[in-house]
Order: sequence, then structure tokens, then C-alpha cells
Amino acid sequence: MNDARLEALTERLLRAGVAPRHARRAVQELRAHHADVVAELRAAGIPPAQSEALAAERVGPDEAFVRDMLARPELRSWASRRPFVAFTLLPLLAFIALSALCVGSLIAVLEAARHWRGWLSPALIEGTRGLGAALFVAAMWLAPLAAAAVACLLAARQRIAARWVIAGVFLVGLLRVMINGSFDVPTSLHGSVSMGIGWAPHRLPETAVRAAILIAPVLLPYLWWLRSHRVPAVRPRH
Repeated sequence: MNDARLEALTERLLRAGVAPRHARRAVQELRAHHADVVAELRAAGIPPAQSEALAAERVGPDEAFVRDMLARPELRSWASRRPFVAFTLLPLLAFIALSALCVGSLIAVLEAARHWRGWLSPALIEGTRGLGAALFVAAMWLAPLAAAAVACLLAARQRIAARWVIAGVFLVGLLRVMINGSFDVPTSLHGSVSMGIGWAPHRLPETAVRAAILIAPVLLPYLWWLRSHRVPAVRPRH
């Protein structure tokens, strides 16, 4: 069995919702079984071409292999059964959770630094302020991009229909552009950190454009992957 045929089988299983680990393991087991049969026939003195043909008959057609795999619902991934939850809602929740974690860490760092300020050198105070600024940037920029990127990577890995992850990534971008925040903490560490959500229905088109620009670094590579990735064009064996 050549690699192109095995890749085509793997793609068919993934696109049908079989979990990646099950799909790849099953295809590797099929490859190993085919190789064992060929080796057995060759050891019996059968010529190579005839051994390949007999092994193909014994292993069975590709369609039967795929049909048997799809007949086992336990092999389907949770994400393929609930793509709306996995790739539309969860990225949004992940963004919120990551941002909350960053903001919580920011507040904890600043409060601890203020409490122990008398024991800290000017360099440590400036370093603490820099760490706070980095956490603020992470909450505002890295968190949405990370949530969107992970969603795209997992969707590509499991061959999930693009509409679910595109919707999820766009919702992440939309929520992010509606969040307004400011980090105003001088070297005295006595300042303010604020975040809030603003919604203006009459500015929805502008908001949508800003969301699209925000998520472009993540979404464009995913769209390019969708365009360039194709199932190997191998004729199935019957």
C-alpha cells in the first residue's frame, strides 16, 4: 500500500469525524497487516506482483475499511459531534478565561509590589511595572490571538468544517474590539488599570471591520491552509 493511498484513507476518516488518534492508528494497523500478508506470501514463494494482489484481496477494499470504521460511533471525536460548542463557543470562553487570568495576575503583582514597596529597589519596582504592562498586553492582545489560533489548529487537525471555527474566531475578535482598557501605573505603582465593554449598534460595521483586522494574523493562515490542503487524489480500491 503506497503512502498516497494511506493518506487518502486517513483524510476520509478525519473528514468523517473519526478522532485523529483513532484514524491514524487504524491506518497504520492496516498498513502493517498488508505488509505482514505480503511478507507471508513472499515467504511461500509467490512472486511480488501476485503477492500484492493476493494481499489486497485478503485485506479487503478501502470502502469496506472506511465503512467499518464509520460504523463505530465511539471512534468519533467529541469535537466532530459538537462542532458549535467546540469551535464556536469554546474559543470565546477561552479568550475570556485567559484575559481574566492575565488581569488577575496583574492585580496580584501590583498589590504585592505596593505592599512590599519599601523593601524593593528602584530596579525591581520598574521591573514590576514592566511585568504589569506585559500582563495587560497579554490580556488585551495575546489572549484573543491565542484562543483563536488554538481553535484554528485543532479544527485543521480534525478537519472540522471551516464555518464553525471561522464563526468562533470572528466572535473572539468582535468581543475583543468591544473591550476598552487602560494601564496607567507610574513608577510609584499607584495608578489605575481599567477594562470595560462598550457596545454601539450604529458602529457595528466599523466594529466588524476592526474585528476582522484583529483576527487576520490567525485567520488568514488558516484560510490559506484550507485552500492549499487537498485530499490526495487516489482512486479507491474496490
